[in-house]
Amino acid sequence: MVALGAAMLLAGDGHEVIMLERDPDRPPGQPADAWDQWQRPGLNQFRLPHAFQGGFRSVLDTELPAASKALEAAGALRLNFIRDVLPATMTGGWRDGDESYEWLTARRPVMEAVLAAQAEAADGIEVQRGAGVTGLISGTSVIPGVPHVTGVQTRAGEVIPADLVVDMSGRRSALPGWLADIGAPRPVEELEDCGFVYYGRHFKSADGSVPPLIGPPQISWGTITSLTLPCDNGTWSVGLVTSSKDTAMRPLREAGQWQAVARSLPLVAHWLDGSPADDGVRVTAHLEDRHRDFVVDGRAVVSRHPRHRPAPAGRDRGRRPGRHL
Repeated sequence: MVALGAAMLLAGDGHEVIMLERDPDRPPGQPADAWDQWQRPGLNQFRLPHAFQGGFRSVLDTELPAASKALEAAGALRLNFIRDVLPATMTGGWRDGDESYEWLTARRPVMEAVLAAQAEAADGIEVQRGAGVTGLISGTSVIPGVPHVTGVQTRAGEVIPADLVVDMSGRRSALPGWLADIGAPRPVEELEDCGFVYYGRHFKSADGSVPPLIGPPQISWGTITSLTLPCDNGTWSVGLVTSSKDTAMRPLREAGQWQAVARSLPLVAHWLDGSPADDGVRVTAHLEDRHRDFVVDGRAVVSRHPRHRPAPAGRDRGRRPGRHL
């Protein structure tokens, strides 16, 4: 998701962008079909509950307005809890700036399918699917003693040169090993398990409606937390979050047990009145907070092409040099 947005922003600044995606399947032609038809084995969270909140919506509206319009056309939901849900007695009424809290949200497969179509249609972007990266390519150093990255090698053995390589493969990225392979020091890493397990399901209505929120989307019930998130096209998700140490809650991975617990929560029970949109409970665990510092002992672990510079404020939309991965 973030890589698609970054590719479109870079291309909009005039850069030539190659986006490499290890999963081979392209999204279906109709975004609404992505939920049932698109397989993304590289993303365990692909069909888990997601919410795309105000910061995401603001970037799309400001920087990628065509993507915002495409998402709305595909059924993505615009929702502002202050304006649309919460009573004025609770919020104090609408105030200037409250528009920044507006969501533009959808199920993850639908959201990604729309952005993928936008990226593939954009000038200056080449999307290669089924192209997993196995390592970095280095060239002559421009800073003494610091490896200089000049591209990547794919698992098919292809070497792809680039002025700038951006790794967006997530918190379990193989980048530290790739850096070590070209003689760079590994980044300094801090890691801690969040200690939570997410059990999620999606539902849909027959008439395109979404259940009313009679409490906040996230509610703590003591040993568990519930998440009720409107999505797109009359769909929504319900999540139950527990401690990974709470072994008594592990049966929540079974649909019947999950249903019984969710039904027992008075502000959540009515969110189960739709038809299930999935064939069981989706589970994700081993969620790790990870921070990597790529400056070690006061020096960057690698360098990149010196002609690449960040875009200035307001961004010049003229053609700018540089090939990016």
